[in-house]
Amino acid sequence: MKILKKISKGFLITIGLVVVLLALIYFIVASSRFQNWAAQKAVTYLSKELQTKVSLKSIKFKLINTLVLEGLYIEDKHGDTLAYFGKLKTNFNYRLLFDNTLQLARLSRVEIEDSKLNMLIHPNEKRYNYEFLVDYFSSPSVSSKPHVVFKLFIDQVKLKNVDFTLQDKNYSKARGRKFDESFMVFKGIDAHIAPFKLFDDSLNLGIKKLSFIEKSGFEIKEFSSKMIISRTKLEFDNLNLRTPHSHLKDYLKFSYKGYGQLSDFIDSVRWKANFTNSRVSMRDVSYFSDELLSYKFPVKLSGKVTGTLAKLRGRNMDITVDRLNRFKGDIYL
Repeated sequence: MKILKKISKGFLITIGLVVVLLALIYFIVASSRFQNWAAQKAVTYLSKELQTKVSLKSIKFKLINTLVLEGLYIEDKHGDTLAYFGKLKTNFNYRLLFDNTLQLARLSRVEIEDSKLNMLIHPNEKRYNYEFLVDYFSSPSVSSKPHVVFKLFIDQVKLKNVDFTLQDKNYSKARGRKFDESFMVFKGIDAHIAPFKLFDDSLNLGIKKLSFIEKSGFEIKEFSSKMIISRTKLEFDNLNLRTPHSHLKDYLKFSYKGYGQLSDFIDSVRWKANFTNSRVSMRDVSYFSDELLSYKFPVKLSGKVTGTLAKLRGRNMDITVDRLNRFKGDIYL
């Protein structure tokens, strides 16, 4: 009995010491000082690996599913700013974070505040400046199996005061319009997106709210939609869009053979739309064509629209131009 008591006592003491040791390790690892020390080591290593500047102000890792980064800065290979995150917070399930077989990454929630993202194609290059990151973090392909495209699923994304630049420096400045599809800068983006789904180069977004000002002056005050963006179309279902002068509702789709066709918006981009009690001001449309700058009047419309702006067809249309002219019926322009 005495032996059992001694063994039991020794076992309990051992367990107690292990618990104390684990608690000590947890508090050390959970301390901001240790996390920032480890983060700076990782940032220094990553800078050497990527052969570009990477810096970080602070990091907070809460439990096993929340990561908060502040002041994360990444340069591209030309020494230009690729990304700066004032605050980047992610929530995730570490067991479901990445499926290598499916090439699928999953996150529960992403919050980005006071940040800048610059996606550029530099002169005499064909690839975007961020693609060296994709190359680095992608596993080398040694398999003869068919290529599986990368996918990113995020349950919720929130953006606050984010600036986003998308530019191809191989194209000269657009002529005949303020909006330049080869150099777009979206400022002060505030958004709530649920869900966010990236399939290779296509986006499927459930936009609950979105607002921004583009450098041309074009402004979105309020926007919500089930949205698809790809190299061949921009589609907006359950659309609710407000600018300072216009309000579009219902459904809208732009079809094109590539982003380059957006430079010929009037003749090459095909519309398919169903408008309900909508209002379009030529002040907004004129950002995409200087030919419309002299027109300031609003157009109230309902009905189905197909074709390009140069050859537009409408069915069951109810159109009021300014406050004078009203038309009901089918049209062909």
